[in-house]
Amino acid sequence: MKSLLKVLSLVLVPAFSIAQVNPLFWEPTKKQADSLRVALNKNINDTLRMAAYRELALYYLDINSDSALFFIEKDLPLAKKLNLKLWESDAYDLIAIITSNQGNYARSLKSYNAAFQIAENSDCEKNIWNISKFTDSKLPEFARLSMLAAIQSDAAELYDATENRDMQLKTIQDCLKTAFRVNDRTLLSQAFRELGGIYLREKQLDSALAYYKKSLVYSDQVGYNKYRGNSFNSIGDIYMKKKLPELALANYLIALQSSIDQNNYANIGRTYIAMANYYNNIDKNDSALYYAKLGLAMTQNTGRVTLTIMAYSTLATIYKSQKKSDSAFMYLQLATAAKDSLLSLEKIKRIQNIGFDEQLRLQELEKEKIESQNKIRTYTLLAGLGVFLAIGMILYRNNRQKQKANKVLETTLTNLKSTQSQLIQSEKMASLGELTAGIAHEIQNPLNFVNNFSEVNTELIEEMKEEIDKGNLEDAKAIANDIKENEQKINDHGKRADAIVKGMLQHSRSSNGVKESTDINKLADEYLRLAYHGLRAKDKSFNATMKTDFDETIGNINIIPQDIGRVILNLITNAFYAVDEKMKSGFVGYEPTILVTTKKSGDTILISVKDNGNGIPQKVLDKIFQPFFTTKPTGQGTGLGLSLSYDIIKAYGGEIKVESKEGEGSTFTIQLLLNKN
Repeated sequence: MKSLLKVLSLVLVPAFSIAQVNPLFWEPTKKQADSLRVALNKNINDTLRMAAYRELALYYLDINSDSALFFIEKDLPLAKKLNLKLWESDAYDLIAIITSNQGNYARSLKSYNAAFQIAENSDCEKNIWNISKFTDSKLPEFARLSMLAAIQSDAAELYDATENRDMQLKTIQDCLKTAFRVNDRTLLSQAFRELGGIYLREKQLDSALAYYKKSLVYSDQVGYNKYRGNSFNSIGDIYMKKKLPELALANYLIALQSSIDQNNYANIGRTYIAMANYYNNIDKNDSALYYAKLGLAMTQNTGRVTLTIMAYSTLATIYKSQKKSDSAFMYLQLATAAKDSLLSLEKIKRIQNIGFDEQLRLQELEKEKIESQNKIRTYTLLAGLGVFLAIGMILYRNNRQKQKANKVLETTLTNLKSTQSQLIQSEKMASLGELTAGIAHEIQNPLNFVNNFSEVNTELIEEMKEEIDKGNLEDAKAIANDIKENEQKINDHGKRADAIVKGMLQHSRSSNGVKESTDINKLADEYLRLAYHGLRAKDKSFNATMKTDFDETIGNINIIPQDIGRVILNLITNAFYAVDEKMKSGFVGYEPTILVTTKKSGDTILISVKDNGNGIPQKVLDKIFQPFFTTKPTGQGTGLGLSLSYDIIKAYGGEIKVESKEGEGSTFTIQLLLNKN
């Protein structure tokens, strides 16, 4: 039982020990790894055994790849047996990293594809054991996205090793997009380090340096130091290329110490090789040879084939500069043989076959998507033909019944008015439906306060009875005062819940045309929050920064709150849609933001809703207030929201203006005249 509790505590450590670092990247110390090995010899259940194997694999990842592979290959079948899909995806990811380091690129690519296939499917969110191992947010979706971003970051290194530059860049961009969505600074640090590597390879040294420094900023913010040495090592390489050897050596020394502190044996070896090149560059041959041999020994122990090739090549260069042709030729042969083994024709063919199979899978998914879209278009076309046919029959019938034309026209006019009223009410109810989840979220807060203070009062009443029985009347009076204060709080929060419900009832009712004194700032803020939570309930991946700048000097104004609220809600919902669409486009570093402001300017009230989405194309800007015009895909918009909003504001004697710039966003501004209110 003691071993069981020890293993359990090790597995759960990330949830409360290193809260800022992505829990996926936490790894045990040597002492903890020893305890895990001892616990594995005890009688523990399969779930804890699986977790222990995983932690040991991570411990050996940068120390000895054979040991790491041994443990992770015991983890994978247990994850499959327990049907823990996210843990299975994590196991495939670690197998892919290890086999890539060993030069087995075909198996690595196959494992990455298996990891992607699981993590890209939201079904793996249904059964997550120990969710704190994947995310601090406790949200299953964030756990899956965190795993997906980690796979994307790791896979980029494989694509770099196999010189698949396009896939490397695409995978890093996907990683950045996912990491920004879950606000994970550990993963952002990894992705920006990968970007630095791309620019260093392309000899764009200033850009490479900027990205490596950005990676260090993110890693420092969360205290994730495992691969800081890698970044400093690459910064040293940049300074060597810039002909600044002293700065290069300073960064190599920082990299060496950081890697030693983190037991990052692979980067220790890489740093030794870099230092050997430095000393060879300044003609200190003995020091160059010393560090090159240290680097070779270290990389051979870790099993990193590419680093071993780097060490062979460095030794060949050093011996050549020393005019020791035999030794130079020997290490050059070793480097060439290792390279040939790494990327033989047979291995390249296997990698291509695996990549081709994955492309077929993606093409099949795209084909199914296209077929589904074609069916929708077909059904829409048939429906449109049906409508035209019906209209034709009606016109034909009207031609046959000219004597009843006036009666038909009167009936049609009446029906149109009725339809218009129903359409307005339907649009209103549709927006109310979208707000349902937001309302539930908002009303839960005051209800929680009511429940909590009620429970506290129950306990206080019991305490007061005890004090009265003891004759402590002063203490009893103090408790009674506390109960009274709590009752006031219960009353306040009850009124808050009542106000929310009344507000929504008002929104759902047809307008009676009676103006009321209304706090416009409070109205705008309430619809902003309700719209946000409503959209979050429909799409958990949706996220945006909400900002407000309300002019407190406005005070209350006379409006019909249902009407103006409906207009504000429509503009805010459109703004959220715009930033969400831009976010899905994969812009690197993009932060979706909505700003709602109010301002009093003379006898005019200005209410603005600003977003940083894609903006509205200039060619359609003049059409957006027309009935039934929409830029949204079929089925996602009726084209009535802005048209009805325009009519409502015109009825107040006001205006709605729009300013938009493609690629930067849009601002909608409502102008209401105080003397008209």
